[in-house]
Order: sequence, then C-alpha cells, then structure tokens
Amino acid sequence: MSKIIPFAKTISKNKLWATAFYLKGKRYVTNIYSSHQQAIEDCIWRQKEVQAYKQLLISAQQPIPEYYVTTVHQSELPKNWKPLPALGFLLKTKLS
Repeated sequence: MSKIIPFAKTISKNKLWATAFYLKGKRYVTNIYSSHQQAIEDCIWRQKEVQAYKQLLISAQQPIPEYYVTTVHQSELPKNWKPLPALGFLLKTKLS
C-alpha cells in the first residue's frame, strides 16, 4: 500500500525565515529564524503586541505595521542589522 509522506518546508542554506513589515514603501526585517515555525510564532507575538498598543498608535497618528513571514537571503541584511522589538519601528524611524 502506498503512503503519502508530507515534506517539511525547506529553504536553501543561505536563506532564513524572517518576520518583517513594510513602512512607507521600505521593508523592515524585525527578526530572523532558521525554522518557519519560529518565524510564525514571532509574527503572531508581534501582531498581538501591536494590537495591544493600537489605540496609542492611532492617537499618536503613527502607522500600524502589519507583520508577515518571508524568506530573506543573508546578503540582503545590512552588516549592522539587529533585531527590532515589536514596536521598534517607532525608535528607528522618524514617522512625522
């Protein structure tokens, strides 16, 4: 009897899973992971953090980031790249 075996998602050795968001047309990579599941969990956590502070962001007229999971090549990251906190975009960019 034949059996279907599902394959786990794999990516090349030079690519990583990342959580990211777009702001004013620029992509911000917030964190990188070796597994897809870790990236999904981080993305969910970040979405919850944004939801918790949504009214504050709206009252301060700040954009609401929408996080997503993607793959990123190591060469796409700047040499000085560091992970961002969930609302770290407020610290890293002038949004006025």
